[in-house]
Amino acid sequence: MSEAKDYSLLVGQAAKVRTIFFGNITVVYAGMVSEQVYSVVVKWTSGNNSLAYNLYMGRDQKEVHLPKGKLMVSSANRERINFRFFDGS
Repeated sequence: MSEAKDYSLLVGQAAKVRTIFFGNITVVYAGMVSEQVYSVVVKWTSGNNSLAYNLYMGRDQKEVHLPKGKLMVSSANRERINFRFFDGS
């Protein structure tokens, strides 16, 4: 059964949402690039290795799939995003 945890992030804030093997998946809210598009940065780190990528979603998109889980966005505005992370394991 999947676990769920609620998060609320301001622009630039990060939340570690998942640990995979020896690495972590972190989500950073990058704000809104326009009135209809918001951006989330997904960062994976393991030791000295890391990668990050931006996801751009329309304001109405509420579900974002990540490695081993998904975000269900309840609201996103210029200053804050509120979402629930569902663990996919």
